[in-house]
Amino acid sequence: MEEAQNEWRNNVSDGLEYGLDPDDYDTEEEYYEAVEEAEDLFYANPRSRTNTAAVNKAEKKSAYTTKRKEYAAKHLEDLLEGDAYIPSDSNSESEIERCKFILYSDTVAARYLTVFNGFMYTQAVKENFKLPFDIPDEDNEEKLRFSDLFVELADEDTELAVKVWSWCIKEFGSYKHYMQNDCVFYNQILSDYRLFPPEFSELTIDEIMNNPAFGKALLEENPEFPDAAKLAGYALKNNRGSAAAEIYKLTVSNPKGMGRDIELFINGIISDCKDFDGLEAMEAFKEFLLPVIEKTDKNRIQRLLPEFIKKADEFIEYQELYNKKYQYTRHYVWRSSCADGTPYNIDPLNYRTEEVYNMAIENMKHRWRQSYLRESRKYQLELNDYETAEEYKAARDRRIAELNDPALVYDKTVYTYCGVAFEGSDRLYHYRTEDNSLTVGDMVVVPVGNKGEEAVVEIQTVEKHRRKTAPYPVESTKLIKGRYTEKSEN
Repeated sequence: MEEAQNEWRNNVSDGLEYGLDPDDYDTEEEYYEAVEEAEDLFYANPRSRTNTAAVNKAEKKSAYTTKRKEYAAKHLEDLLEGDAYIPSDSNSESEIERCKFILYSDTVAARYLTVFNGFMYTQAVKENFKLPFDIPDEDNEEKLRFSDLFVELADEDTELAVKVWSWCIKEFGSYKHYMQNDCVFYNQILSDYRLFPPEFSELTIDEIMNNPAFGKALLEENPEFPDAAKLAGYALKNNRGSAAAEIYKLTVSNPKGMGRDIELFINGIISDCKDFDGLEAMEAFKEFLLPVIEKTDKNRIQRLLPEFIKKADEFIEYQELYNKKYQYTRHYVWRSSCADGTPYNIDPLNYRTEEVYNMAIENMKHRWRQSYLRESRKYQLELNDYETAEEYKAARDRRIAELNDPALVYDKTVYTYCGVAFEGSDRLYHYRTEDNSLTVGDMVVVPVGNKGEEAVVEIQTVEKHRRKTAPYPVESTKLIKGRYTEKSEN
C-alpha cells in the first residue's frame, strides 16, 4: 500500500528544473502546488532566473494576476532565448516591447493587452464599470465581442454606453499599434448608429462638445477617415448647427482625409439632410456648414462648392413647391392673402410668384375682351376702360345712340381734351376742359370714380376735337376741376 501511495513520485519531473524534489512532499497535490508557485516566481523575474528550490509557501505569492501577464513573461523568455513564435506582421523587437509593456506598464491598456489577441476590451469594461447585465469573465481570449456588448449596453443604458465609449478611446486610443481591430471604437460605432436608440446620437454630440479630447480622438485622430456624415446630419436636423460645424472641422482635420474623402463626406451630409418631411435641416446646412466648407483648403472641394450649393438650393425649392407644409408659408406666404382665383378656377398652388398668379387672374377675368376687340375699334371705345363685358356693352350702346344723334352732323363745336396719366400707369385717360391756358406738363385736379374722389395728375397731351372725332363721348367725358396749386390742396 505504501509503494502504491508513493508511486506518483516516480512519474513526475516538472519541478526538477526548479530544484523541487518529490520526496519532500507528502502528496502529489502538494508537490504540483509547489511547482505552480515556482513557475510563477520564475516568470515574474525573467531577467534574473534561478533554479533554486522553491521558497517557503508562506512567502510565495503569484506575481501574475492574469494569464495575460503569465503568457507575456513566457513569450518574453522565449524571445530572449531566440525560440519564440513571431507573427509575420511583427518582429522580435516589437514582440519584446509588447511583452515588457504588458509586464511593467501600470496603464489600463497594459492590464488588458494580450500577447497575440489584442486588447480584452470587454473584460476592461466589466472590471471598470457597473453594468446593468452580467457578462462572462475573460482572461486571454475574447468571449464577447466589444461591438456586441456595446449594442446591448446602448439599449439598456445609453448614457453609460457613451461614457464607456469615451473611456475606452481615452485609455486605449494612444496604443493603436497594439490593436488588432482599430476601428472597433471609431467608425464601427459611428456607422452602426442606426442600431442604437435615438438619444445615442444626441449624447454623443454632447460628449463631443463638452469633452474636446473625445471629439479630437474620435474624429481628428481616428485611424481611418471618420464615417461622421450621419452624426453631422443628425446635428443639423436637431437644431445643433454649431455642433455640426465642429464635427465637420474635426473630421476634415483628419490627416487621412483626401479631397475625394471630404467630397463624399459632404455629399453624405447633404443626403442625410434631405428630410422629405421638411427643409429646415438643409437650410441649417447652408447656414452652418457652407461657410466652413468654403474655407476648406482642398482644391477639389473649392471646385465642387457650386455643386454643393446647387444641391441644397434645389432641394429647398422642391420642398417649398411640393410639400404641403410650406405651400402657404415662407416664400409662398403671399398665397395666404392673395386675390381669390376661385371664380376663374385658378389655384395659387400652381404659381410660384404672386405676379404671375395675378396676371393669370387678370387674363381670365378680361378674356371677354377678345370677343369685342374688332367692335370696340369701330365705335372708338377702349376695352381696357371696362372691367366687365356688361360695362362695355352699356358704353357701346351709348355710343351707338350718340352716333345716331343729329348733333354729330350739326355740332361744329371744338372741344379741348387733355390726356392725363395716373401715378404707376402708362395709360392715358381723357378729360375735357374749357381752360385753354392749360398745356402739357401742368398739374391738374380731376374727378376719379363715382364717389366724388379727386386726384392730382399731369397733363400728357392737349387735343382739339369735334364731337365726331372725340376720343370719348362728349357727354360722358368728365371735366378737369382746375389747375393744381398748394392752396387747392388745402
